[in-house]
Parts: sequence; C-alpha cells; structure tokens
Amino acid sequence: MNDLTLIIFLTLISSASLCFVLAPLMGVKTKKDRTSKPDSIWPRYQLLTQEKEMILDNLKDIEIDHQMQKLSPEDYQMIREDFLQKAEERSRALQHMEESESVFKAIRSDLKKLRENKQ
Repeated sequence: MNDLTLIIFLTLISSASLCFVLAPLMGVKTKKDRTSKPDSIWPRYQLLTQEKEMILDNLKDIEIDHQMQKLSPEDYQMIREDFLQKAEERSRALQHMEESESVFKAIRSDLKKLRENKQ
C-alpha cells in the first residue's frame, strides 16, 4: 500500500467510527429504536409529579419570604407568576398523560376482547 491509499483508508475508518459514536448523540434513530415498543409513560409521569411538587414547595417558600419582607412586592409577583405558570404546565401535562393512558388501556382491553372472541 502506498501512503495515499493508507491515508484514505484510515480517514474512511475514522470517519465511520466517528459517525457510529456520534449518531446517538445527534438523535439519529437506529432500526432497533424505530421498531422497539414505546416506553412506559410512568418515568415521565413521576418526573412531572416531582417537578410540580417542587414548584409548589417553592411557592410556599417565596410566600414566607414575602411575608418576612425578604422579597420586594415586584420580585415576589414576578417569581410567583413564573412558578404558577410552571405548575400549571406540569398539571396540564400530567392530565394529558392520564387521559392518554386511560385511552390506551381501553384500546388494549378492546383488542384483548377481540382476540378472545376470534379464538
């Protein structure tokens, strides 16, 4: 092998290796990712619930800080509105997940009944 061929070969190997390593980081889905079953919504549901509880705890804390005059009325109002908006977003997402999960359960139940009737 001459030097140019070796350089081209090593460049191709290193490029392929780099693409293989970076593909998951760039959001490229593999065939396995596309064919696998969707994950349970439970981990996301737990995370949203925890975030909502933290936000509500923070609301209580800023209320106390405001009463003790550690926060100006303007700062209190701005922070309070931000926390309320975030809590509302989490509540809506949780409600949507609950509704979606109940729909999926109903569909699974109907499919199970159809399969049983077919047999």
